[in-house]
Amino acid sequence: MISENTVKELSIIPHFSKICEIVLHEIRETFDIETCFAFIKKNKYTRFAIDFHYDISEAYKIRVETVIDEIVQTENHDYKVPYIYFSELDHKKEKKLRTLYDKN
Repeated sequence: MISENTVKELSIIPHFSKICEIVLHEIRETFDIETCFAFIKKNKYTRFAIDFHYDISEAYKIRVETVIDEIVQTENHDYKVPYIYFSELDHKKEKKLRTLYDKN
């Protein structure tokens, strides 16, 4: 079960940052996307793909889209760009994010 503390708890495991790829499906809004993104930016090794459950709230979609906007507006990434998706994500943003993710 994913909770708001999941990323914090996983990040203290010594070998967690050595995992090459993490894929999360149907994630609920209890997931702390900001802490996860901070971890992604510090971790230069792990690729992330995060697919959110279809019924996340509009407020949470705004939080996720803020992270996505930062990623797609950044020209030089010094981390592995994550793929983040939720229903109703703007198609152009999703395509740009997918392109950046595929370059990793």
